Amino acid sequence: MKPSTHMAFLKKTTSKKKEASTSETPAVERGVQHNEMIGILRFAHVTEKTAASVSAHNTYVFAIAEHANKLQVKKAVESRYGVTVTGVRIVASRVKEVRRGRNVGHTRGIKKAYTTIKEGQTIEIQ
Repeated sequence: MKPSTHMAFLKKTTSKKKEASTSETPAVERGVQHNEMIGILRFAHVTEKTAASVSAHNTYVFAIAEHANKLQVKKAVESRYGVTVTGVRIVASRVKEVRRGRNVGHTRGIKKAYTTIKEGQTIEIQ
């Protein structure tokens, strides 16, 4: 007996388009697009402490966007500066309240990425 046409919506159908879009892609390429990398790196965080870190450990420090993760930071540094990143560590400092007499303000919170690059490579930061 044939199913009636008004019950056809209950039949399971498979979509070939959906199967094609779920093909295996490397984790490095998945979720990181060029448009997403534009706002990842805000600026190079240059202080005396970070300058010592560059000479001792080949580690550069960048201020990054609040939503950025390690994979996005790695891809952004590699694409912008043309170096090989071997490690990324992320530190998020919180906003702190500051008082000057009865005036209350706050320090800015910043999210930093400590990126270690391959030995022998350098990044030219202006």
